[in-house]
Amino acid sequence: MSLRFVGLHAKSLRSYKRALLHFFRWLDDEGEPIPSRPSILDDLLAQYLEHLWLDDINITYAGHVLSALRRFYPQLRYKLPVAKQFFSNWKSVHVTQQAVPMPADVALALAGVQVGDHRLALLLLLGFTAFLRTGEITGLEVSHVQADPTTGRIILALPATKTSKQKMESVAVYDSLLATFAFEVLRSCPDKSIGGLSPNQFRAKLRLLLKFLKLEDMSFTGYSLRRGGASHAFATGTHFDTLLLLGRWQSVKTARQYLDSGRAALVQMRLSPVSASLVDRFQVQISLFCEQLRQKRTSRR
Repeated sequence: MSLRFVGLHAKSLRSYKRALLHFFRWLDDEGEPIPSRPSILDDLLAQYLEHLWLDDINITYAGHVLSALRRFYPQLRYKLPVAKQFFSNWKSVHVTQQAVPMPADVALALAGVQVGDHRLALLLLLGFTAFLRTGEITGLEVSHVQADPTTGRIILALPATKTSKQKMESVAVYDSLLATFAFEVLRSCPDKSIGGLSPNQFRAKLRLLLKFLKLEDMSFTGYSLRRGGASHAFATGTHFDTLLLLGRWQSVKTARQYLDSGRAALVQMRLSPVSASLVDRFQVQISLFCEQLRQKRTSRR
């Protein structure tokens, strides 16, 4: 064993290597080159920690990437002040911080506002219905989605997810209107990627949509789609075993706490009168649009 790794447990070494790999993959997804200077690395690493934070990913992943850089590149130990500050800020609040669950009518309204951009509207609806994380939403490609308007079944292939490490996962959801919408969007999608957006670009568009609906004060994030979809399904009677499979949680206890607290948050949530009016208006738009698609498809058969 190299002197560099003396005193480092084999399990920790594997975790550090995996953390660095995920960081470099994130750089690639964002179109960022390998940093050439410590100051650039510090800035990008801080952005990466912000990405992990916003997607409600366990703080352990952030600690591992910082520890990996200190261990593998000791010359960087005192040259990452911004990233270290971000990590310290996260540690101070991570116990109480959770993404705000998004109600179903808000998710529909977001898609309704964006109905002119069918691909983004589809990503929003799939993210909510299939409990997808932000990276999973933006990583969806046309070949990853199979939609059957006849049965209402949608199957998503999710490679390299948070829980599966390097194993491909899949989820299946049933929604006749969404299946019809997905089928029509996918068959006319000109690109490999459905949305053609990086996670940061997706979050920026989401913030604009929330601002349009006067929902800036609700603290919704990209991860709110996943938590809101799961909490809504739990509140409306979906069987717990089905939720566990769809949400891909490894711990039953964690899933139970996650769903219980999310359901309670949805029950207590109140939108302002202005926001509620806008949400009502635009959720109807996407529902009517999907229903029209289904009727057109039925008339062609």
